[in-house]
Order: sequence, then structure tokens, then C-alpha cells
Amino acid sequence: MERLKWSLGFRHGVAVNCNGNSGGLALWWKDSVEVTVRPWCQYYVDAQIVVDGVTGIYGEPCGEKRMKTWEVLRYLCTQDNLPWLCAGDFNEALLQKEQIGGNPRSLSQIANFAECMSDCGLADLGFSGYPFTWDNKRDDSDNIQVRLDRATCNAEFAQLFPTGEVVHVMTEESDHQALVVKVQVAPAALHPGGQSPFMYEEACTTHEGYEAMIASAWAEAQAANQANGALGAACNRFRLTSRAMQVWSRQVFGSIKKQITHLKVQLVDAKERAVRTGYGQEIKDIEDQLHELYEREEVYYKQRSRVDWLTDGDQNTKYFQNRASQRKWKNTIKALKREDGSRCTDDEGMRMMAA
Repeated sequence: MERLKWSLGFRHGVAVNCNGNSGGLALWWKDSVEVTVRPWCQYYVDAQIVVDGVTGIYGEPCGEKRMKTWEVLRYLCTQDNLPWLCAGDFNEALLQKEQIGGNPRSLSQIANFAECMSDCGLADLGFSGYPFTWDNKRDDSDNIQVRLDRATCNAEFAQLFPTGEVVHVMTEESDHQALVVKVQVAPAALHPGGQSPFMYEEACTTHEGYEAMIASAWAEAQAANQANGALGAACNRFRLTSRAMQVWSRQVFGSIKKQITHLKVQLVDAKERAVRTGYGQEIKDIEDQLHELYEREEVYYKQRSRVDWLTDGDQNTKYFQNRASQRKWKNTIKALKREDGSRCTDDEGMRMMAA
């Protein structure tokens, strides 16, 4: 392991030797990276990299003992509140479709893994490449392939690195594929001129002026419409109305977070004044406005998380926010395939292909 570390250009690291043909962990880094190694053993290497937590995991290969792995992850989760990337060979799948060949996976083992991910606030970051990361290398009906390796992260990591990519890399010698995790602090500009495309915001419907704005915008669009034909006229009205909605959302509805922050400052000032004057109505008015904004915020993140089985009124804004942040990793388009089979990865090239 030491010889391999130096041959790859790494000067620092820790390693756990494999047990026969299974197991083995290594964390290596270069001089330019500041790393503090925390607890490590045969199942994991945990480290802090500058301000982030990174855990390389090796799941217990024996199904009867795999709960040890989930207990370890729950323990590591409680140690700090850092942005956390947890990646490696979990030795378990999250879905039945993540395996081909062999007997179906144990539903209880899958459920235990999913429950651990939920308890730790970790979400799968998706991947590009061949979907199965482990292959038993046998032929025909004896062949089994499973997605045992994956990268996961908590909401804080997803917010710190809003865009990124996990790539499955084929390896000829190993029965596992390698994982390459790429992160990006700030997302690249995807829309020329800084213009964002129109997106319907369900949260806007909670504003008292929403329906009047829609009626007015539609009437103005109908009056200004010069298109020929019923279909062209309808398309033009939708275009003009959506543009009016976008302007109204920015100018009137505004940023929910900014409004909440502003009202919280006002609430502190109002409470300080109430101590002197005894007047509490101002406090109640501000709290009512905050409650309304919290409801809008919940609808906003609920729409992005696509969790439809919770009803309006459930105060789970942080949960929805976490889901929305982690979904962005999976939904960001990183490449398009050209007709000759090659990949286009730069923004301008993908825009031209999509046009």
C-alpha cells in the first residue's frame, strides 16, 4: 500500500490492510490538503478535511453482522455538525433493482440500510456510468452484479457544494468499480446574461395579491396579442403572462428568506420597545407575518423536494430543504452525448446541442 501511495503522488495517508480478498481501506492526500484523521478501523476511515467531514466506508460483508456498520454511521453522525461526505463500499443496496442475477436481496437488510441513511441525514448522490459497481465475475446464470458502492452526503455538504458529480469508473483488475466524486463550490452560470427561465412557484399562490395579478396580466396579454391563429394567440398570451408572473414574483413576492430575516430583526426591535411601552400588538402583527412566510417557505421547498406524501401544514421545512439541495446533485445535467458517441461537457456546447 505504501508503494502504491507514493506511485500515485500522495505523500500522506492512513491505510487498513485487506483481509484476504475483501476489505481494505486507504485515505491518501497531498501536501496542499489539510487533513485531520479521526477514528478509523476495519470498517471506516473518518477524517476532517479543512471544514468538511469525509468518511470512507467499508460495510460489513456478512449480512448477519451488517448492523454494526449502521451503528458506526449513527455514531459518527453524532460527533459534529460538519458538512459530511460518506462514500465507499456499503455492501448493501437501497433498491431491489440495484441488483441483477442471483436471489432477491433481503428486504429487511435493504430497510435497515435505508433507515440508517435517514437517521444520519444522508442522501444518495446518484451517479453516471455503468449502474452496478460490483460483479462476481462469473458466467451466464451464475453472474451477479450489484450497486454496493455509492457516495452520500448530508444537507450541509450539498449546500456547500451545490453541484457535483459521482462517476463509476471501470476497473479491470478489481471486482468493484471505482468511485470518483467531483465537487464544485459555485455552480456555473447556465443561463446567458444571468436570465433564469420561468418557473411556476406554488408558494406564490399564498400571497393575497396573486389572483388579481394573474387576472390583470392575462387581460393585458389578451389585449396586446397580435398573433394570428388560435394556437399562436394562446401561446403568446401564456408567454406574456408568464413574463408578468416572473416580474411580479421578483418585485412583489420577493425572496422569502430575506423577508424572514428582515422581520426577525423587526421582531427583536418590537420586543425591546414593548418592554418600555407595554404595547404588544406590533409583536403580534410581526409574528403573524412570520407565520405566513414560514408557510410559503415550506411550500417552496416542498415543491422542489417532490415529496408529495406529506400534507400542507406539516412543519418540515428543513427536511424539504435538505431533499431539494440533495436532489440538485442528481438533476444537474453534466454532459450530453453527441451523435458520434462522444460526450460534450462544457456549458456552451451543451446549450448549442439542446437548441
